[in-house]
Amino acid sequence: TVTETTRPRAAKKGNGHAFELPADIDPALWSEFVEMRIKIRKPATDRAKWLIIGKLANIEAEHGHPPRKVLQQSIRNSWQDVFPLREENRK
Repeated sequence: TVTETTRPRAAKKGNGHAFELPADIDPALWSEFVEMRIKIRKPATDRAKWLIIGKLANIEAEHGHPPRKVLQQSIRNSWQDVFPLREENRK
């Protein structure tokens, strides 16, 4: 089993604290993403939410894709995760 000391650093985000949406993420759009996850029967735990927020930050830093557009892409495609924008979405 994986212990707290052997987990990758990214998996420790949230540190067991209740999830709070960062100020730079649109709350209405985040709610749509969470609602979509519930509809596809993949509800996100607080831990998963922290990891998704971290991934949004990484995508923005590495690819320059704004979190808003990345979340919209995931909602539109009913994806349970977030990914860099596809070519057709970069306009």
